[in-house]
Amino acid sequence: MFNFAQEQPLPTSKGSKCLSHPDEEAVNKCKSCRRPLCVKCSIVKPEGVFCCDTCWNKVKKFQDRLATIQTKATEFDKREASAKKKTRLIYIVVVLLLIGCCCWLFKAHPDLFDTAIKTVTPYLKKVGIMK
Repeated sequence: MFNFAQEQPLPTSKGSKCLSHPDEEAVNKCKSCRRPLCVKCSIVKPEGVFCCDTCWNKVKKFQDRLATIQTKATEFDKREASAKKKTRLIYIVVVLLLIGCCCWLFKAHPDLFDTAIKTVTPYLKKVGIMK
């Protein structure tokens, strides 16, 4: 998450002047509108330096929306991870059931196992798995 409270004030160009006080040197820029500000015009808030409450409110609303979006994204990621775990579990159960069914079938009908081996062996030799 962005932490705007730790940001430094925006630097100004050397020799730039405050728009409201042309005889004063600008020491900051408004975080929202980038307007050059003198010490008198600078409103220091935890989120940064601003020229007026309107600009401060814009940044504050943006931060609130950003926090909401990030919270929703985190919740979505948790739900997605949970769904992936459930899907993997279902795959594992299905594979184990298939293996169990094959074992039961071959135990109940040993002649099927011999037939399956005889059928598959030529293909395995062709592919190079068996010699």
